[in-house]
Amino acid sequence: MTSSPAAGILIPLLAALLLLPSGAEAAPVQPQDSAAGAASCLRRPMPRQSSDQTIEIRSIEGDDIETLIVARSVWRRLDDGRYAGRVRITEPSELAGMCVLVRERAPGAALAEGPSAGEIFLYLPEFGRVRRVSMRQATTSLFGSAFSYADLDRVQGHVRDARVSVGRDAVISNRPAYVVTAEPRNASGSPYTEIRSYIDKQTCLPLRVEYRGSGAAPSKILTADPATFERVQGVWIARSVSMTDVESGVASELRIRSIQIDGNVPETWFLPASLASDF
Repeated sequence: MTSSPAAGILIPLLAALLLLPSGAEAAPVQPQDSAAGAASCLRRPMPRQSSDQTIEIRSIEGDDIETLIVARSVWRRLDDGRYAGRVRITEPSELAGMCVLVRERAPGAALAEGPSAGEIFLYLPEFGRVRRVSMRQATTSLFGSAFSYADLDRVQGHVRDARVSVGRDAVISNRPAYVVTAEPRNASGSPYTEIRSYIDKQTCLPLRVEYRGSGAAPSKILTADPATFERVQGVWIARSVSMTDVESGVASELRIRSIQIDGNVPETWFLPASLASDF
């Protein structure tokens, strides 16, 4: 299978945004009811300021490994309160230097393509320029992987601009889980009609996420192995997460090699003009 080399660079950033969800520093949440517990997990804090990770991504079709990418991914809470993430590929050599920036859009800002929770900028060394990724491109596959640009955008915005409900508790991988369903509003531009998350009660990390399009069955499924959950500097992370595209059969696994929380991550790294420079 062939695809544009640029497509793969968003995968590490998706990992960064997905794998940092719990900032709990005390004992596991013990709510009076499921709604309160689920709400507590959804409000869980991110790291106070930033994270800096090295990530590897394997995309698999059938029994064959299609790609292996290594990247550095950084995240920061900007001075104005918005969130931003940036990733730069370091391996393989033919993709090294490709960089992507995702930022929460400023309140009231919107593009001609329609409203969206975030804005995405892409830098390709071969062309030497930064371009914005349009919403039309957002549903395309990334480097033959199970992820898309839209998946990345939904990670930042699907709770904020969606109708959220809490269902009956479930057990996933032998662990009690809250069941939270988000239905993106029509104006959000999401390709999904429903995103159902099974959230681990102990860590508030997602054990399973089902993404539904126009059909009744999930079109994509994200899973995390609780055996990979651990606390780093007081923050729960999943060292590994996998996404399966049910229709194509493609699966992508993301692993965190190393992570530093609340270190030195300058805000200037999250300007589109900075994407051509290393960090």
